[in-house]
Amino acid sequence: PEARRIVDLGVERAADLVRAGDDEPLAREILRALAERAPTREARELAQVYLAWLDARVPGSPKAKEAERKLRELHGEGRTDDPARRAGIYLGELLLRRGDASGAREVLERLDAADGHRKHAGARSVASGARSLRFDHLLKERRLTEASDELDLWRWELPADYLTGVLQIAGARLRLAEGRPAGALRELESVWKLERAARELPRALLLAATAAEAQGDETGARERLERIVREFPHRPESRDAAAGLERLGKSTQ
Repeated sequence: PEARRIVDLGVERAADLVRAGDDEPLAREILRALAERAPTREARELAQVYLAWLDARVPGSPKAKEAERKLRELHGEGRTDDPARRAGIYLGELLLRRGDASGAREVLERLDAADGHRKHAGARSVASGARSLRFDHLLKERRLTEASDELDLWRWELPADYLTGVLQIAGARLRLAEGRPAGALRELESVWKLERAARELPRALLLAATAAEAQGDETGARERLERIVREFPHRPESRDAAAGLERLGKSTQ
């Protein structure tokens, strides 16, 4: 049990580094060691999943194609263990980033419907809402480690929520709270390509503007805010965008 706990902590630490874009070389070092020497097959495969996801995030890179193949292999038709489910979640996320909404929907909805996770529509909506409320509460309280754990549970239990953009937005909010604007922008990459995320688009644009401004990109921030005001004048985010534009205007005077 102690060895398994150490392995789990190592995988979790590396995964957090990977998702936040904080220290990729260290994350790779941890994951490679675990993929080779972890005491159980499940732990080794989990490390392989995270390594593949790290390589697959860069479209067109020499390792991306092989990494996607590895995720598909680990996801495996008919497999229901933890590495297979994690590989499927990351494969779905990867397909969304690439703009393959149809492929992502097939993977993520199948995970949602898997034995042990399947819920009827009403129960699923309640579960999603409960996860969202719990995450919001933890983020408001600045309990960021707990918020990160809650978000990971949300992704694990209800991965099809990626298809509406709510998981990406939650991830971006967490990264901004952690002071990692580049990570926030990375979380939002797939939202722009999702038709089913249209309702969340103003919120995503507002978060992206905040992240861009935090990186010193006032032009990028202004473009996003102007789009909110222009395309979504009746949404609450429009007022925040107008206030942001006024502030940016003053900062350049």
